Amino acid sequence: MDTLGRQLPYLDQVKYTVVANYDIALQRALDGLVDYQRQDFASVNSAAGPAIAAAIKAGHLCSVRVIPSRSNSMALCLNLVHQDPGMRAMLSDKKVRIALSEGIDRVGLIQKLYGGEGKPWQLAPRPMSPFYNRRLGEQYTAYAPEHAKQLLDEAGLKTQGPDGLRYLPDGRPCKIEVMLSAPLGSPNWPAILELVAKDWRAIGVTMQTTILPKEDFDTYVNQNRHDAAVIKGIGGYAAIMESDFFVPTSFDYAQAVIYGIPWARWFVDPENPGAEKPPASVIKQMNVFRQVLSEPKREVRDALMAQVIAMAADEFYALGICLEPDRIAIRNPAFRNVPASHYDSWLYPDPGPFNPCQFFIEHAGSTKP
Repeated sequence: MDTLGRQLPYLDQVKYTVVANYDIALQRALDGLVDYQRQDFASVNSAAGPAIAAAIKAGHLCSVRVIPSRSNSMALCLNLVHQDPGMRAMLSDKKVRIALSEGIDRVGLIQKLYGGEGKPWQLAPRPMSPFYNRRLGEQYTAYAPEHAKQLLDEAGLKTQGPDGLRYLPDGRPCKIEVMLSAPLGSPNWPAILELVAKDWRAIGVTMQTTILPKEDFDTYVNQNRHDAAVIKGIGGYAAIMESDFFVPTSFDYAQAVIYGIPWARWFVDPENPGAEKPPASVIKQMNVFRQVLSEPKREVRDALMAQVIAMAADEFYALGICLEPDRIAIRNPAFRNVPASHYDSWLYPDPGPFNPCQFFIEHAGSTKP
């Protein structure tokens, strides 16, 4: 019943229609054949945004604001604990990570891939999070290729010829292979990496992108055989529950700490054959995080987690690209009781918290409640 005592036509079933591609899904939505769709059509089809906007303006569709919970559109994680001594020396050098970050033209990337919507950002809690840390989010996001070149020179990655390409001190080319797991976490990732590779080439660093089936990807990273890898940028709100990019700790999925898997294993079990003792500064941060996990008082726990986040800014473990802009989900005007906005989150977990049991379809001729 509604507040006036009228019986509403709640849903008896939920039906999913599988289609061949995004274009067909978009057309079905525009034709009024979809009641509710959280798919972000615009992220995979630049023509979708204007079409959806026109349909909303004409009253054929209604919009629902979807607020991302991720900390970043993409987490680009260099392997700081690489098995190869030369590669480890390069990737674990904070100067190199700063250089690679400052060598990315994030503003240009956001303009090309997100229509200018978004903000250059590292792997840090979002501004609406209680753990927001501006320093961690904004540091090294300004495009500064000349400073990046200077830092790479200081790190011993010198150029040797007119092509401007750099080499490790042992004479090998400065080349980083970035692995991705298929299916991809976002359809934008290959395009992002293509632009990043172009920017890195301009400062003398070569990037190779390799897309692997998930099973092969998991094997490589779990055996610590990767140079770098891309995964989802979690931790935008629930920084304690999704702490992977802020402190290299993990209890059941060390692979999520893809920049330092042996460190994450050490946190759980120092005797693990795949574990490696981290540097003293990282151990200090881990010890503070242990206090976070055991502290019963929320205000004390949050203050301790703020310390962990501040330490993460000092360590600068991994690279982010940008804050994801809010997305637009669509609903049929006859599909009712859907909130005007909601969070997009595995932990939330949507759509459960906004009572889908009270969704209903307003049939033609009925009186609007």
